[in-house]
Formats: sequence, C-alpha cells, structure tokens
Amino acid sequence: MAKYKLRIGLLIESNSLSSWSFSCVEYLIHSECAEIVLVIKNEIPCLKKTSFISKINQASYSVFRKIENKFHKPIPDALIKKNLNSILSNCKECSISKIETNDLKQIDLIIQFDQNPIPKQILEKVKFGVWSYYFGDNSIIRKGPFGIWELFEDQIDTKVSILVKGNPIKEDSIIYETSFSNDKLYSNRHINTIYWEAAYILPRMIKELYHSEPVDFFKKWLAKYNQSKIQKLEDFKVPNNFQTIKAVSKLYWKALKGVIERRSHFEQWILLFQIGNDEKRPKSFNNFKRILPPKDRIWADPFVMERNDTYYIFIEEFLFNEPFGKIALIEMDKHGNHKPPTTILDKPYHLSYPSIIEDNGELYMLPETMGNNTIELYKCVDFPYEWTMVKVIINDIKAVDSTIFKHQNKYWLFTNIEEINGTKLPGELHLFYTDNLLSDNWTAHQQNPIVTDRSCARPAGNIYVSKNRIFRPAQNCTKHYGYAMKINEITQLNTKNFDEHLHQSILPDWNKDVFSTHTINTSDSLIVIDAKIKRKR
Repeated sequence: MAKYKLRIGLLIESNSLSSWSFSCVEYLIHSECAEIVLVIKNEIPCLKKTSFISKINQASYSVFRKIENKFHKPIPDALIKKNLNSILSNCKECSISKIETNDLKQIDLIIQFDQNPIPKQILEKVKFGVWSYYFGDNSIIRKGPFGIWELFEDQIDTKVSILVKGNPIKEDSIIYETSFSNDKLYSNRHINTIYWEAAYILPRMIKELYHSEPVDFFKKWLAKYNQSKIQKLEDFKVPNNFQTIKAVSKLYWKALKGVIERRSHFEQWILLFQIGNDEKRPKSFNNFKRILPPKDRIWADPFVMERNDTYYIFIEEFLFNEPFGKIALIEMDKHGNHKPPTTILDKPYHLSYPSIIEDNGELYMLPETMGNNTIELYKCVDFPYEWTMVKVIINDIKAVDSTIFKHQNKYWLFTNIEEINGTKLPGELHLFYTDNLLSDNWTAHQQNPIVTDRSCARPAGNIYVSKNRIFRPAQNCTKHYGYAMKINEITQLNTKNFDEHLHQSILPDWNKDVFSTHTINTSDSLIVIDAKIKRKR
C-alpha cells in the first residue's frame, strides 16, 4: 500500500509571504512526500508605534538601509512579497482562534512563518509539532534585526536552525543547524543569500521524516543538537545612531583599505612541501618550502603519490585569463627539485581537487566536476600523463571535493553537496557507499547529511589511517571559503553510523602573508599543502 503524504498546516499572518517562504511552500506542494491541507491565520498583535524620539535615534540606520536598497538591491530579492493564493487557491483556511480540534488531529505537522505566540492546544494536538526557522545564534539572546548585528559586530558566521515545538518533544528543541559565512560589507547580499539557501532546508527535513521511522528521525537529529539551548528573544532592537555610524564607518574604511591594497597586491594560491617529516600531520608549517606559480595563475588542491623515488603531485592549475581550471602534474625528486606542471586533464568545464585512489593495481582520479553537474571517475591508462573517464558515479549533482576511502571491503564516497536533483543544499557533507568502485549503484548513508557544520563539512584531502586510527582532513570555512583546516578522527564508519571528533586544527597563522589553507596530503615521506597568500603585483 502506498504511503500517505504528510499533511502540513501553515501558520501565517497573511497570505502575502516573502519570496523565500513562498519557495519553501512551493517546493512542498510539488514534492511526493507532503501536501498542504490547512492555512491557519495567526492574528497580528497590535504593534506599538515607533515614537518620534526613537525615529530620530534610528535615523542613521534608516539612511544606511535606504542606501543599501538603492545601490545594492539583491536580485532576486528574497523578501519581495508573493501571494500564497496563487498556489493554494483551494486550501482550507481558518483563524487560529477558531481552529477546530478535528482539524488539528488531521495534521501531521505545522510550519510556522510568523513569530507570534502559539496556543497550547495546537502544540499538544499536532502529531509532529510546530516547525519553524530560527535565524541567528540560538545560544545567545538575539538583539535583532537578523543579519545586521552579525555584520555590525564583525561576526564570522550566521547560524540558521530548524526548531520543533510541542509533540513529540515536550520542550522547544533544535533538530537541524547550519551556518553561513558572513558578507564583510553588504548586509543585503548577506541576508538575501541566507534566506534563499535556507528556503530548501525545512522541506528537505520533512522529506527525510517522510522516508524515516519518526522515532528514528527525531532520535538522530536530537542527538546531534542535544547541547543546543533555546533562549528567549529580547525585544526587537534597531541600532541607534551611534552604533550605526560606528559600524558603517568601520565597514567602509575596511573596504577602502581593501581597494587600495588590491592596487598593489593580489591573492594567489600556492603550494608548500616538506620532505622527510615522520609526522603525518605536523603542527607547524614554518619550515615548509614554497612552490610559487607565475603571477598569472594559481596552483592549489595538491594530491601526492610516490613511485620509483619520484613524487607525483597532482594539482589544480587555474589561469586568471581562462574560464576553467584544469588538472596538472608536478614531478619532484627526493631533494625537492621539481619540474614545471604538465597539463594531464582538461575539459570544457572546471576541474579541481584531483583526489587519487589506488585499487586492485589500478590508479584512479576523482576530480571535482561540479561544472558538469557530475561526479566523474577517471582511470590512468599510461602513468602518469594519460587518463580516461570510466564512470559517472552520480549524475545531476552539484558536488565539490569528493573523496573516496576504502574501509572494511567497502568504498566510501565523502562529498560536499550544494545541489542534487534540482534541490539546493547549504554545502553539507554527504556519504555514499558501495562494494565495487565501478558500481552503478552508490547507497546514500542513512545519516545524511553526516556533517552540517561549515567549520568541518567540506573535505580537505584524502582520508588516511595512522596507528589504526582513521583521520579526515576537513576545510574550516567559517571566516571564508578555504580559511583553515581541521583534522577529524573518524570513530564510527559503517552503513548505519558515522561519527567523528576534532583531532587537530590547522590555522593559516605561520606567516604574515598567509591567510588561507585548505588542502593537505602526504605520501610516505612528503607532505604537501596549499595556502593563499598576498603577493605584490
């Protein structure tokens, strides 16, 4: 018998929804797992009018927002209103004060798009509770407005959570949390990006609930965020004149310094290496030697293997005057002498992150091919220069930095997914597995996404084993893309469970001109990393 769709109620102030909320509802309407059966109007409380003195005290903030809206208007704007009637014309509607018990019993869960209080009877009657978005850090009291204080206080990221109130949980709980790197200058761009990316989170969680046993679903997600505490919100506070002028002055002064600096310097990814270090992952990189590319390109994402007293370093090479990156190879002897890079893989779409896998005497490469909406596997047919594609592992996917690790007779594919089958995701780590590297069927892990934290979701190199312990290099993208790295120890890896914890942090702090590092790999006696530096033009 076919499984019935989850019956959803919407709790809204009016039929006019912001575009990002409208997209969230629209996705649910077109999904195979849910249907909207009731719209509940939550009466808007009488808002206290802003006093004349408050308007004067907030005048600078009002001017700042008007300037942003005029010169940096986001397109498409996530906050433009759309009428819900255009997609829900035949759906039953009622007021929250007149809702009937039978209506509540027919609903599996309610999605709340307003911030008004919810009557106790609704929380008690709805099977899977009331779900809502929480924008901002839930561990502190939000001062509001969302996105502005994060920018003004120069915070490195902004969190977004999914909250559940009522059944089957007796207290307000977080069942999902992710974070987004903050824009350093424009609040509109920052806020707009977060809203659009967040629009797909809640529908995806509902889809997972539909395909899971409810007990297992809530057990899994509550276990991930059982340390998170929901705080009561303070009254909405708009920055006053002093706060606005001080923050905006700092923002624009920083931007002006950046413009001046870019006239004399540019940013470039380079390679660094060390030969003969017994440590798999050293704690200091001060003594690493640099391989500087010409000033018209970058060299990044190094992967290394060792054969016949020669190191083969596979890299991304990206020329600034070309549209796409390609995969190149650097040969290095035991003394660190190396040849210029040779292009070994070039496509009409971007290539990077040439992850290397040896299996059954064959050598394979899994370069990033997000530009082709695929995860592609290549085989070396004439070492080390000739490679041919042997398998598209996954189609219709926007995935980056895919990494395969063989463990307990299975192949484990770790990949950071941004979009799959048309569904956008906020850059989370997903895991797939199979018994055969060349299989057409890779099974998605039941805990997917296995990591949602941007400080350690995206892969940063091959997974390795040291002293019978498994370690996974991960990018720390909290400050910005590719900011730093973490080495996590994997403590569980099987078809039912995945778990890891922090083993080591690698920060770009070993030299004044270094401000990012995002890939690390080793052979038996060579360690190679990349770093982003500032160079004079």
